[in-house]
Amino acid sequence: MKLSELEAGVEYAILNSFTYTKRNAVDLNQVQKHNIYKAKLVSKDKYYWKDTRPSKEEADFSPAPKKEVKGVGLLFTITDDNGETFYYVTRVASVVARFDIVQGVWNAREAEEKRLRAEQEAQEAIVRAKKKQIQEHAERAKLTMPNTIKSLLGGKLFDDVNIEVPYYSDSAHARVSIALRDMERLIELVYDKKEEVA
Repeated sequence: MKLSELEAGVEYAILNSFTYTKRNAVDLNQVQKHNIYKAKLVSKDKYYWKDTRPSKEEADFSPAPKKEVKGVGLLFTITDDNGETFYYVTRVASVVARFDIVQGVWNAREAEEKRLRAEQEAQEAIVRAKKKQIQEHAERAKLTMPNTIKSLLGGKLFDDVNIEVPYYSDSAHARVSIALRDMERLIELVYDKKEEVA
């Protein structure tokens, strides 16, 4: 923001570090909560700033001449989670925007993330339900198909009938294993039935 856009007594979102290295650090759409102080501008008077932490004493920060342009910033008050107030000097370049605007962006971002998570969870629930349905179908088939095939072949099988469905897969990848001799008998049975119909 520009100095002319700031107002004393208004709360702003400011970077919580004096090191301003990345241009997107103050990008309204990219700034992160953990990089921000909610701070109220004390005045538009200039103060010298140096690499220091917030202080409970305003006297720890020295006023600078109005014409000074190097190493100066503005004085803010910040309130921590315990309700304690501290003074803090930062450069105008480290002021992102009015705090209520930034909070609105965060709220919208969190709402969108929540919506996307809900969509993803719903899709995952559908996939889980489908897998469960496939597994249940396979389990039923394991119980019924061997007996059905055995019945079709006159009550006798040369070997067991096995059904395999990988858990990660779907019904299209299910595999039925049957002895070659039993398969040949099934094919003969099908052809016999076709000739009867014809």
